[in-house]
Amino acid sequence: MTQPDEDPGVAEFDLERSTAESWASFAAKLADVLSVMEDDATLTIGAMAGEKSGAAPFVAFRAAENGGLVAEASGNAELGEYYQLTPDQADALATIGWEPPEQHGRRFRALGT
Repeated sequence: MTQPDEDPGVAEFDLERSTAESWASFAAKLADVLSVMEDDATLTIGAMAGEKSGAAPFVAFRAAENGGLVAEASGNAELGEYYQLTPDQADALATIGWEPPEQHGRRFRALGT
């Protein structure tokens, strides 16, 4: 029997490259879907809660009437205890342009076109 470290397919597998390619493919497909959404349509993508109790994280995209896009990500007020964001995670969202829930209620928000 061949050991995993002896299998040439395993030795040549690049996890970082494969992950980057998968995220790029997902982002391209998501952009395609978002670009054809009708006004006021919503697409929600969430994590499966699994064995942990409480609400799991999600992101919701809503097409605005003006052709824009509103993205909302669950904030701590909506997340189960296991999924609560740390202050550093919340700061990281703000750093990349998400407005904090304190400005909009319970969710982080980002506006786009």
